[in-house]
Amino acid sequence: MGTNGGGFFNQLGAPVENPTAFTNFVESSCTRDPGGAGLHVRPHVGNRRQGYAIFATMMVSSSRRIVCYIAEAHGSPAQHAAGLHTGAIAGSAGGNLEGKEQRFGIAGSSLFDVVTTVTSCGAVNSAIESFTGIGGAVPFANLSASE
Repeated sequence: MGTNGGGFFNQLGAPVENPTAFTNFVESSCTRDPGGAGLHVRPHVGNRRQGYAIFATMMVSSSRRIVCYIAEAHGSPAQHAAGLHTGAIAGSAGGNLEGKEQRFGIAGSSLFDVVTTVTSCGAVNSAIESFTGIGGAVPFANLSASE
């Protein structure tokens, strides 16, 4: 649950430590939990307004994962210009799957990347540079905001 990457086998988010979509979700949740725990402490120490401000900031940063998922599920303009079908059909999840972790698909990969970059963890399970323009802007903005 550290925020500096690494892990038992020195590969955070790799197949050894993250074998299924369920463990991908659990690992994403564990990354968010330490920061979310601070929200429950603030009212008890008499600083409720600061707790609300932190909660609002966390909600805005958490809503970014929806933007990232929609952008990746829609596909890139280059894919559309090439005439590629980016909709979900039988045998294809659709969207921009290039550079994504195939076991988790677009939803799991975009969730994990947005959560780990907003918490300044830095562990990703897909290549951020292969995201679409808007989809890749979200993790990169998270990285620059966490500095």
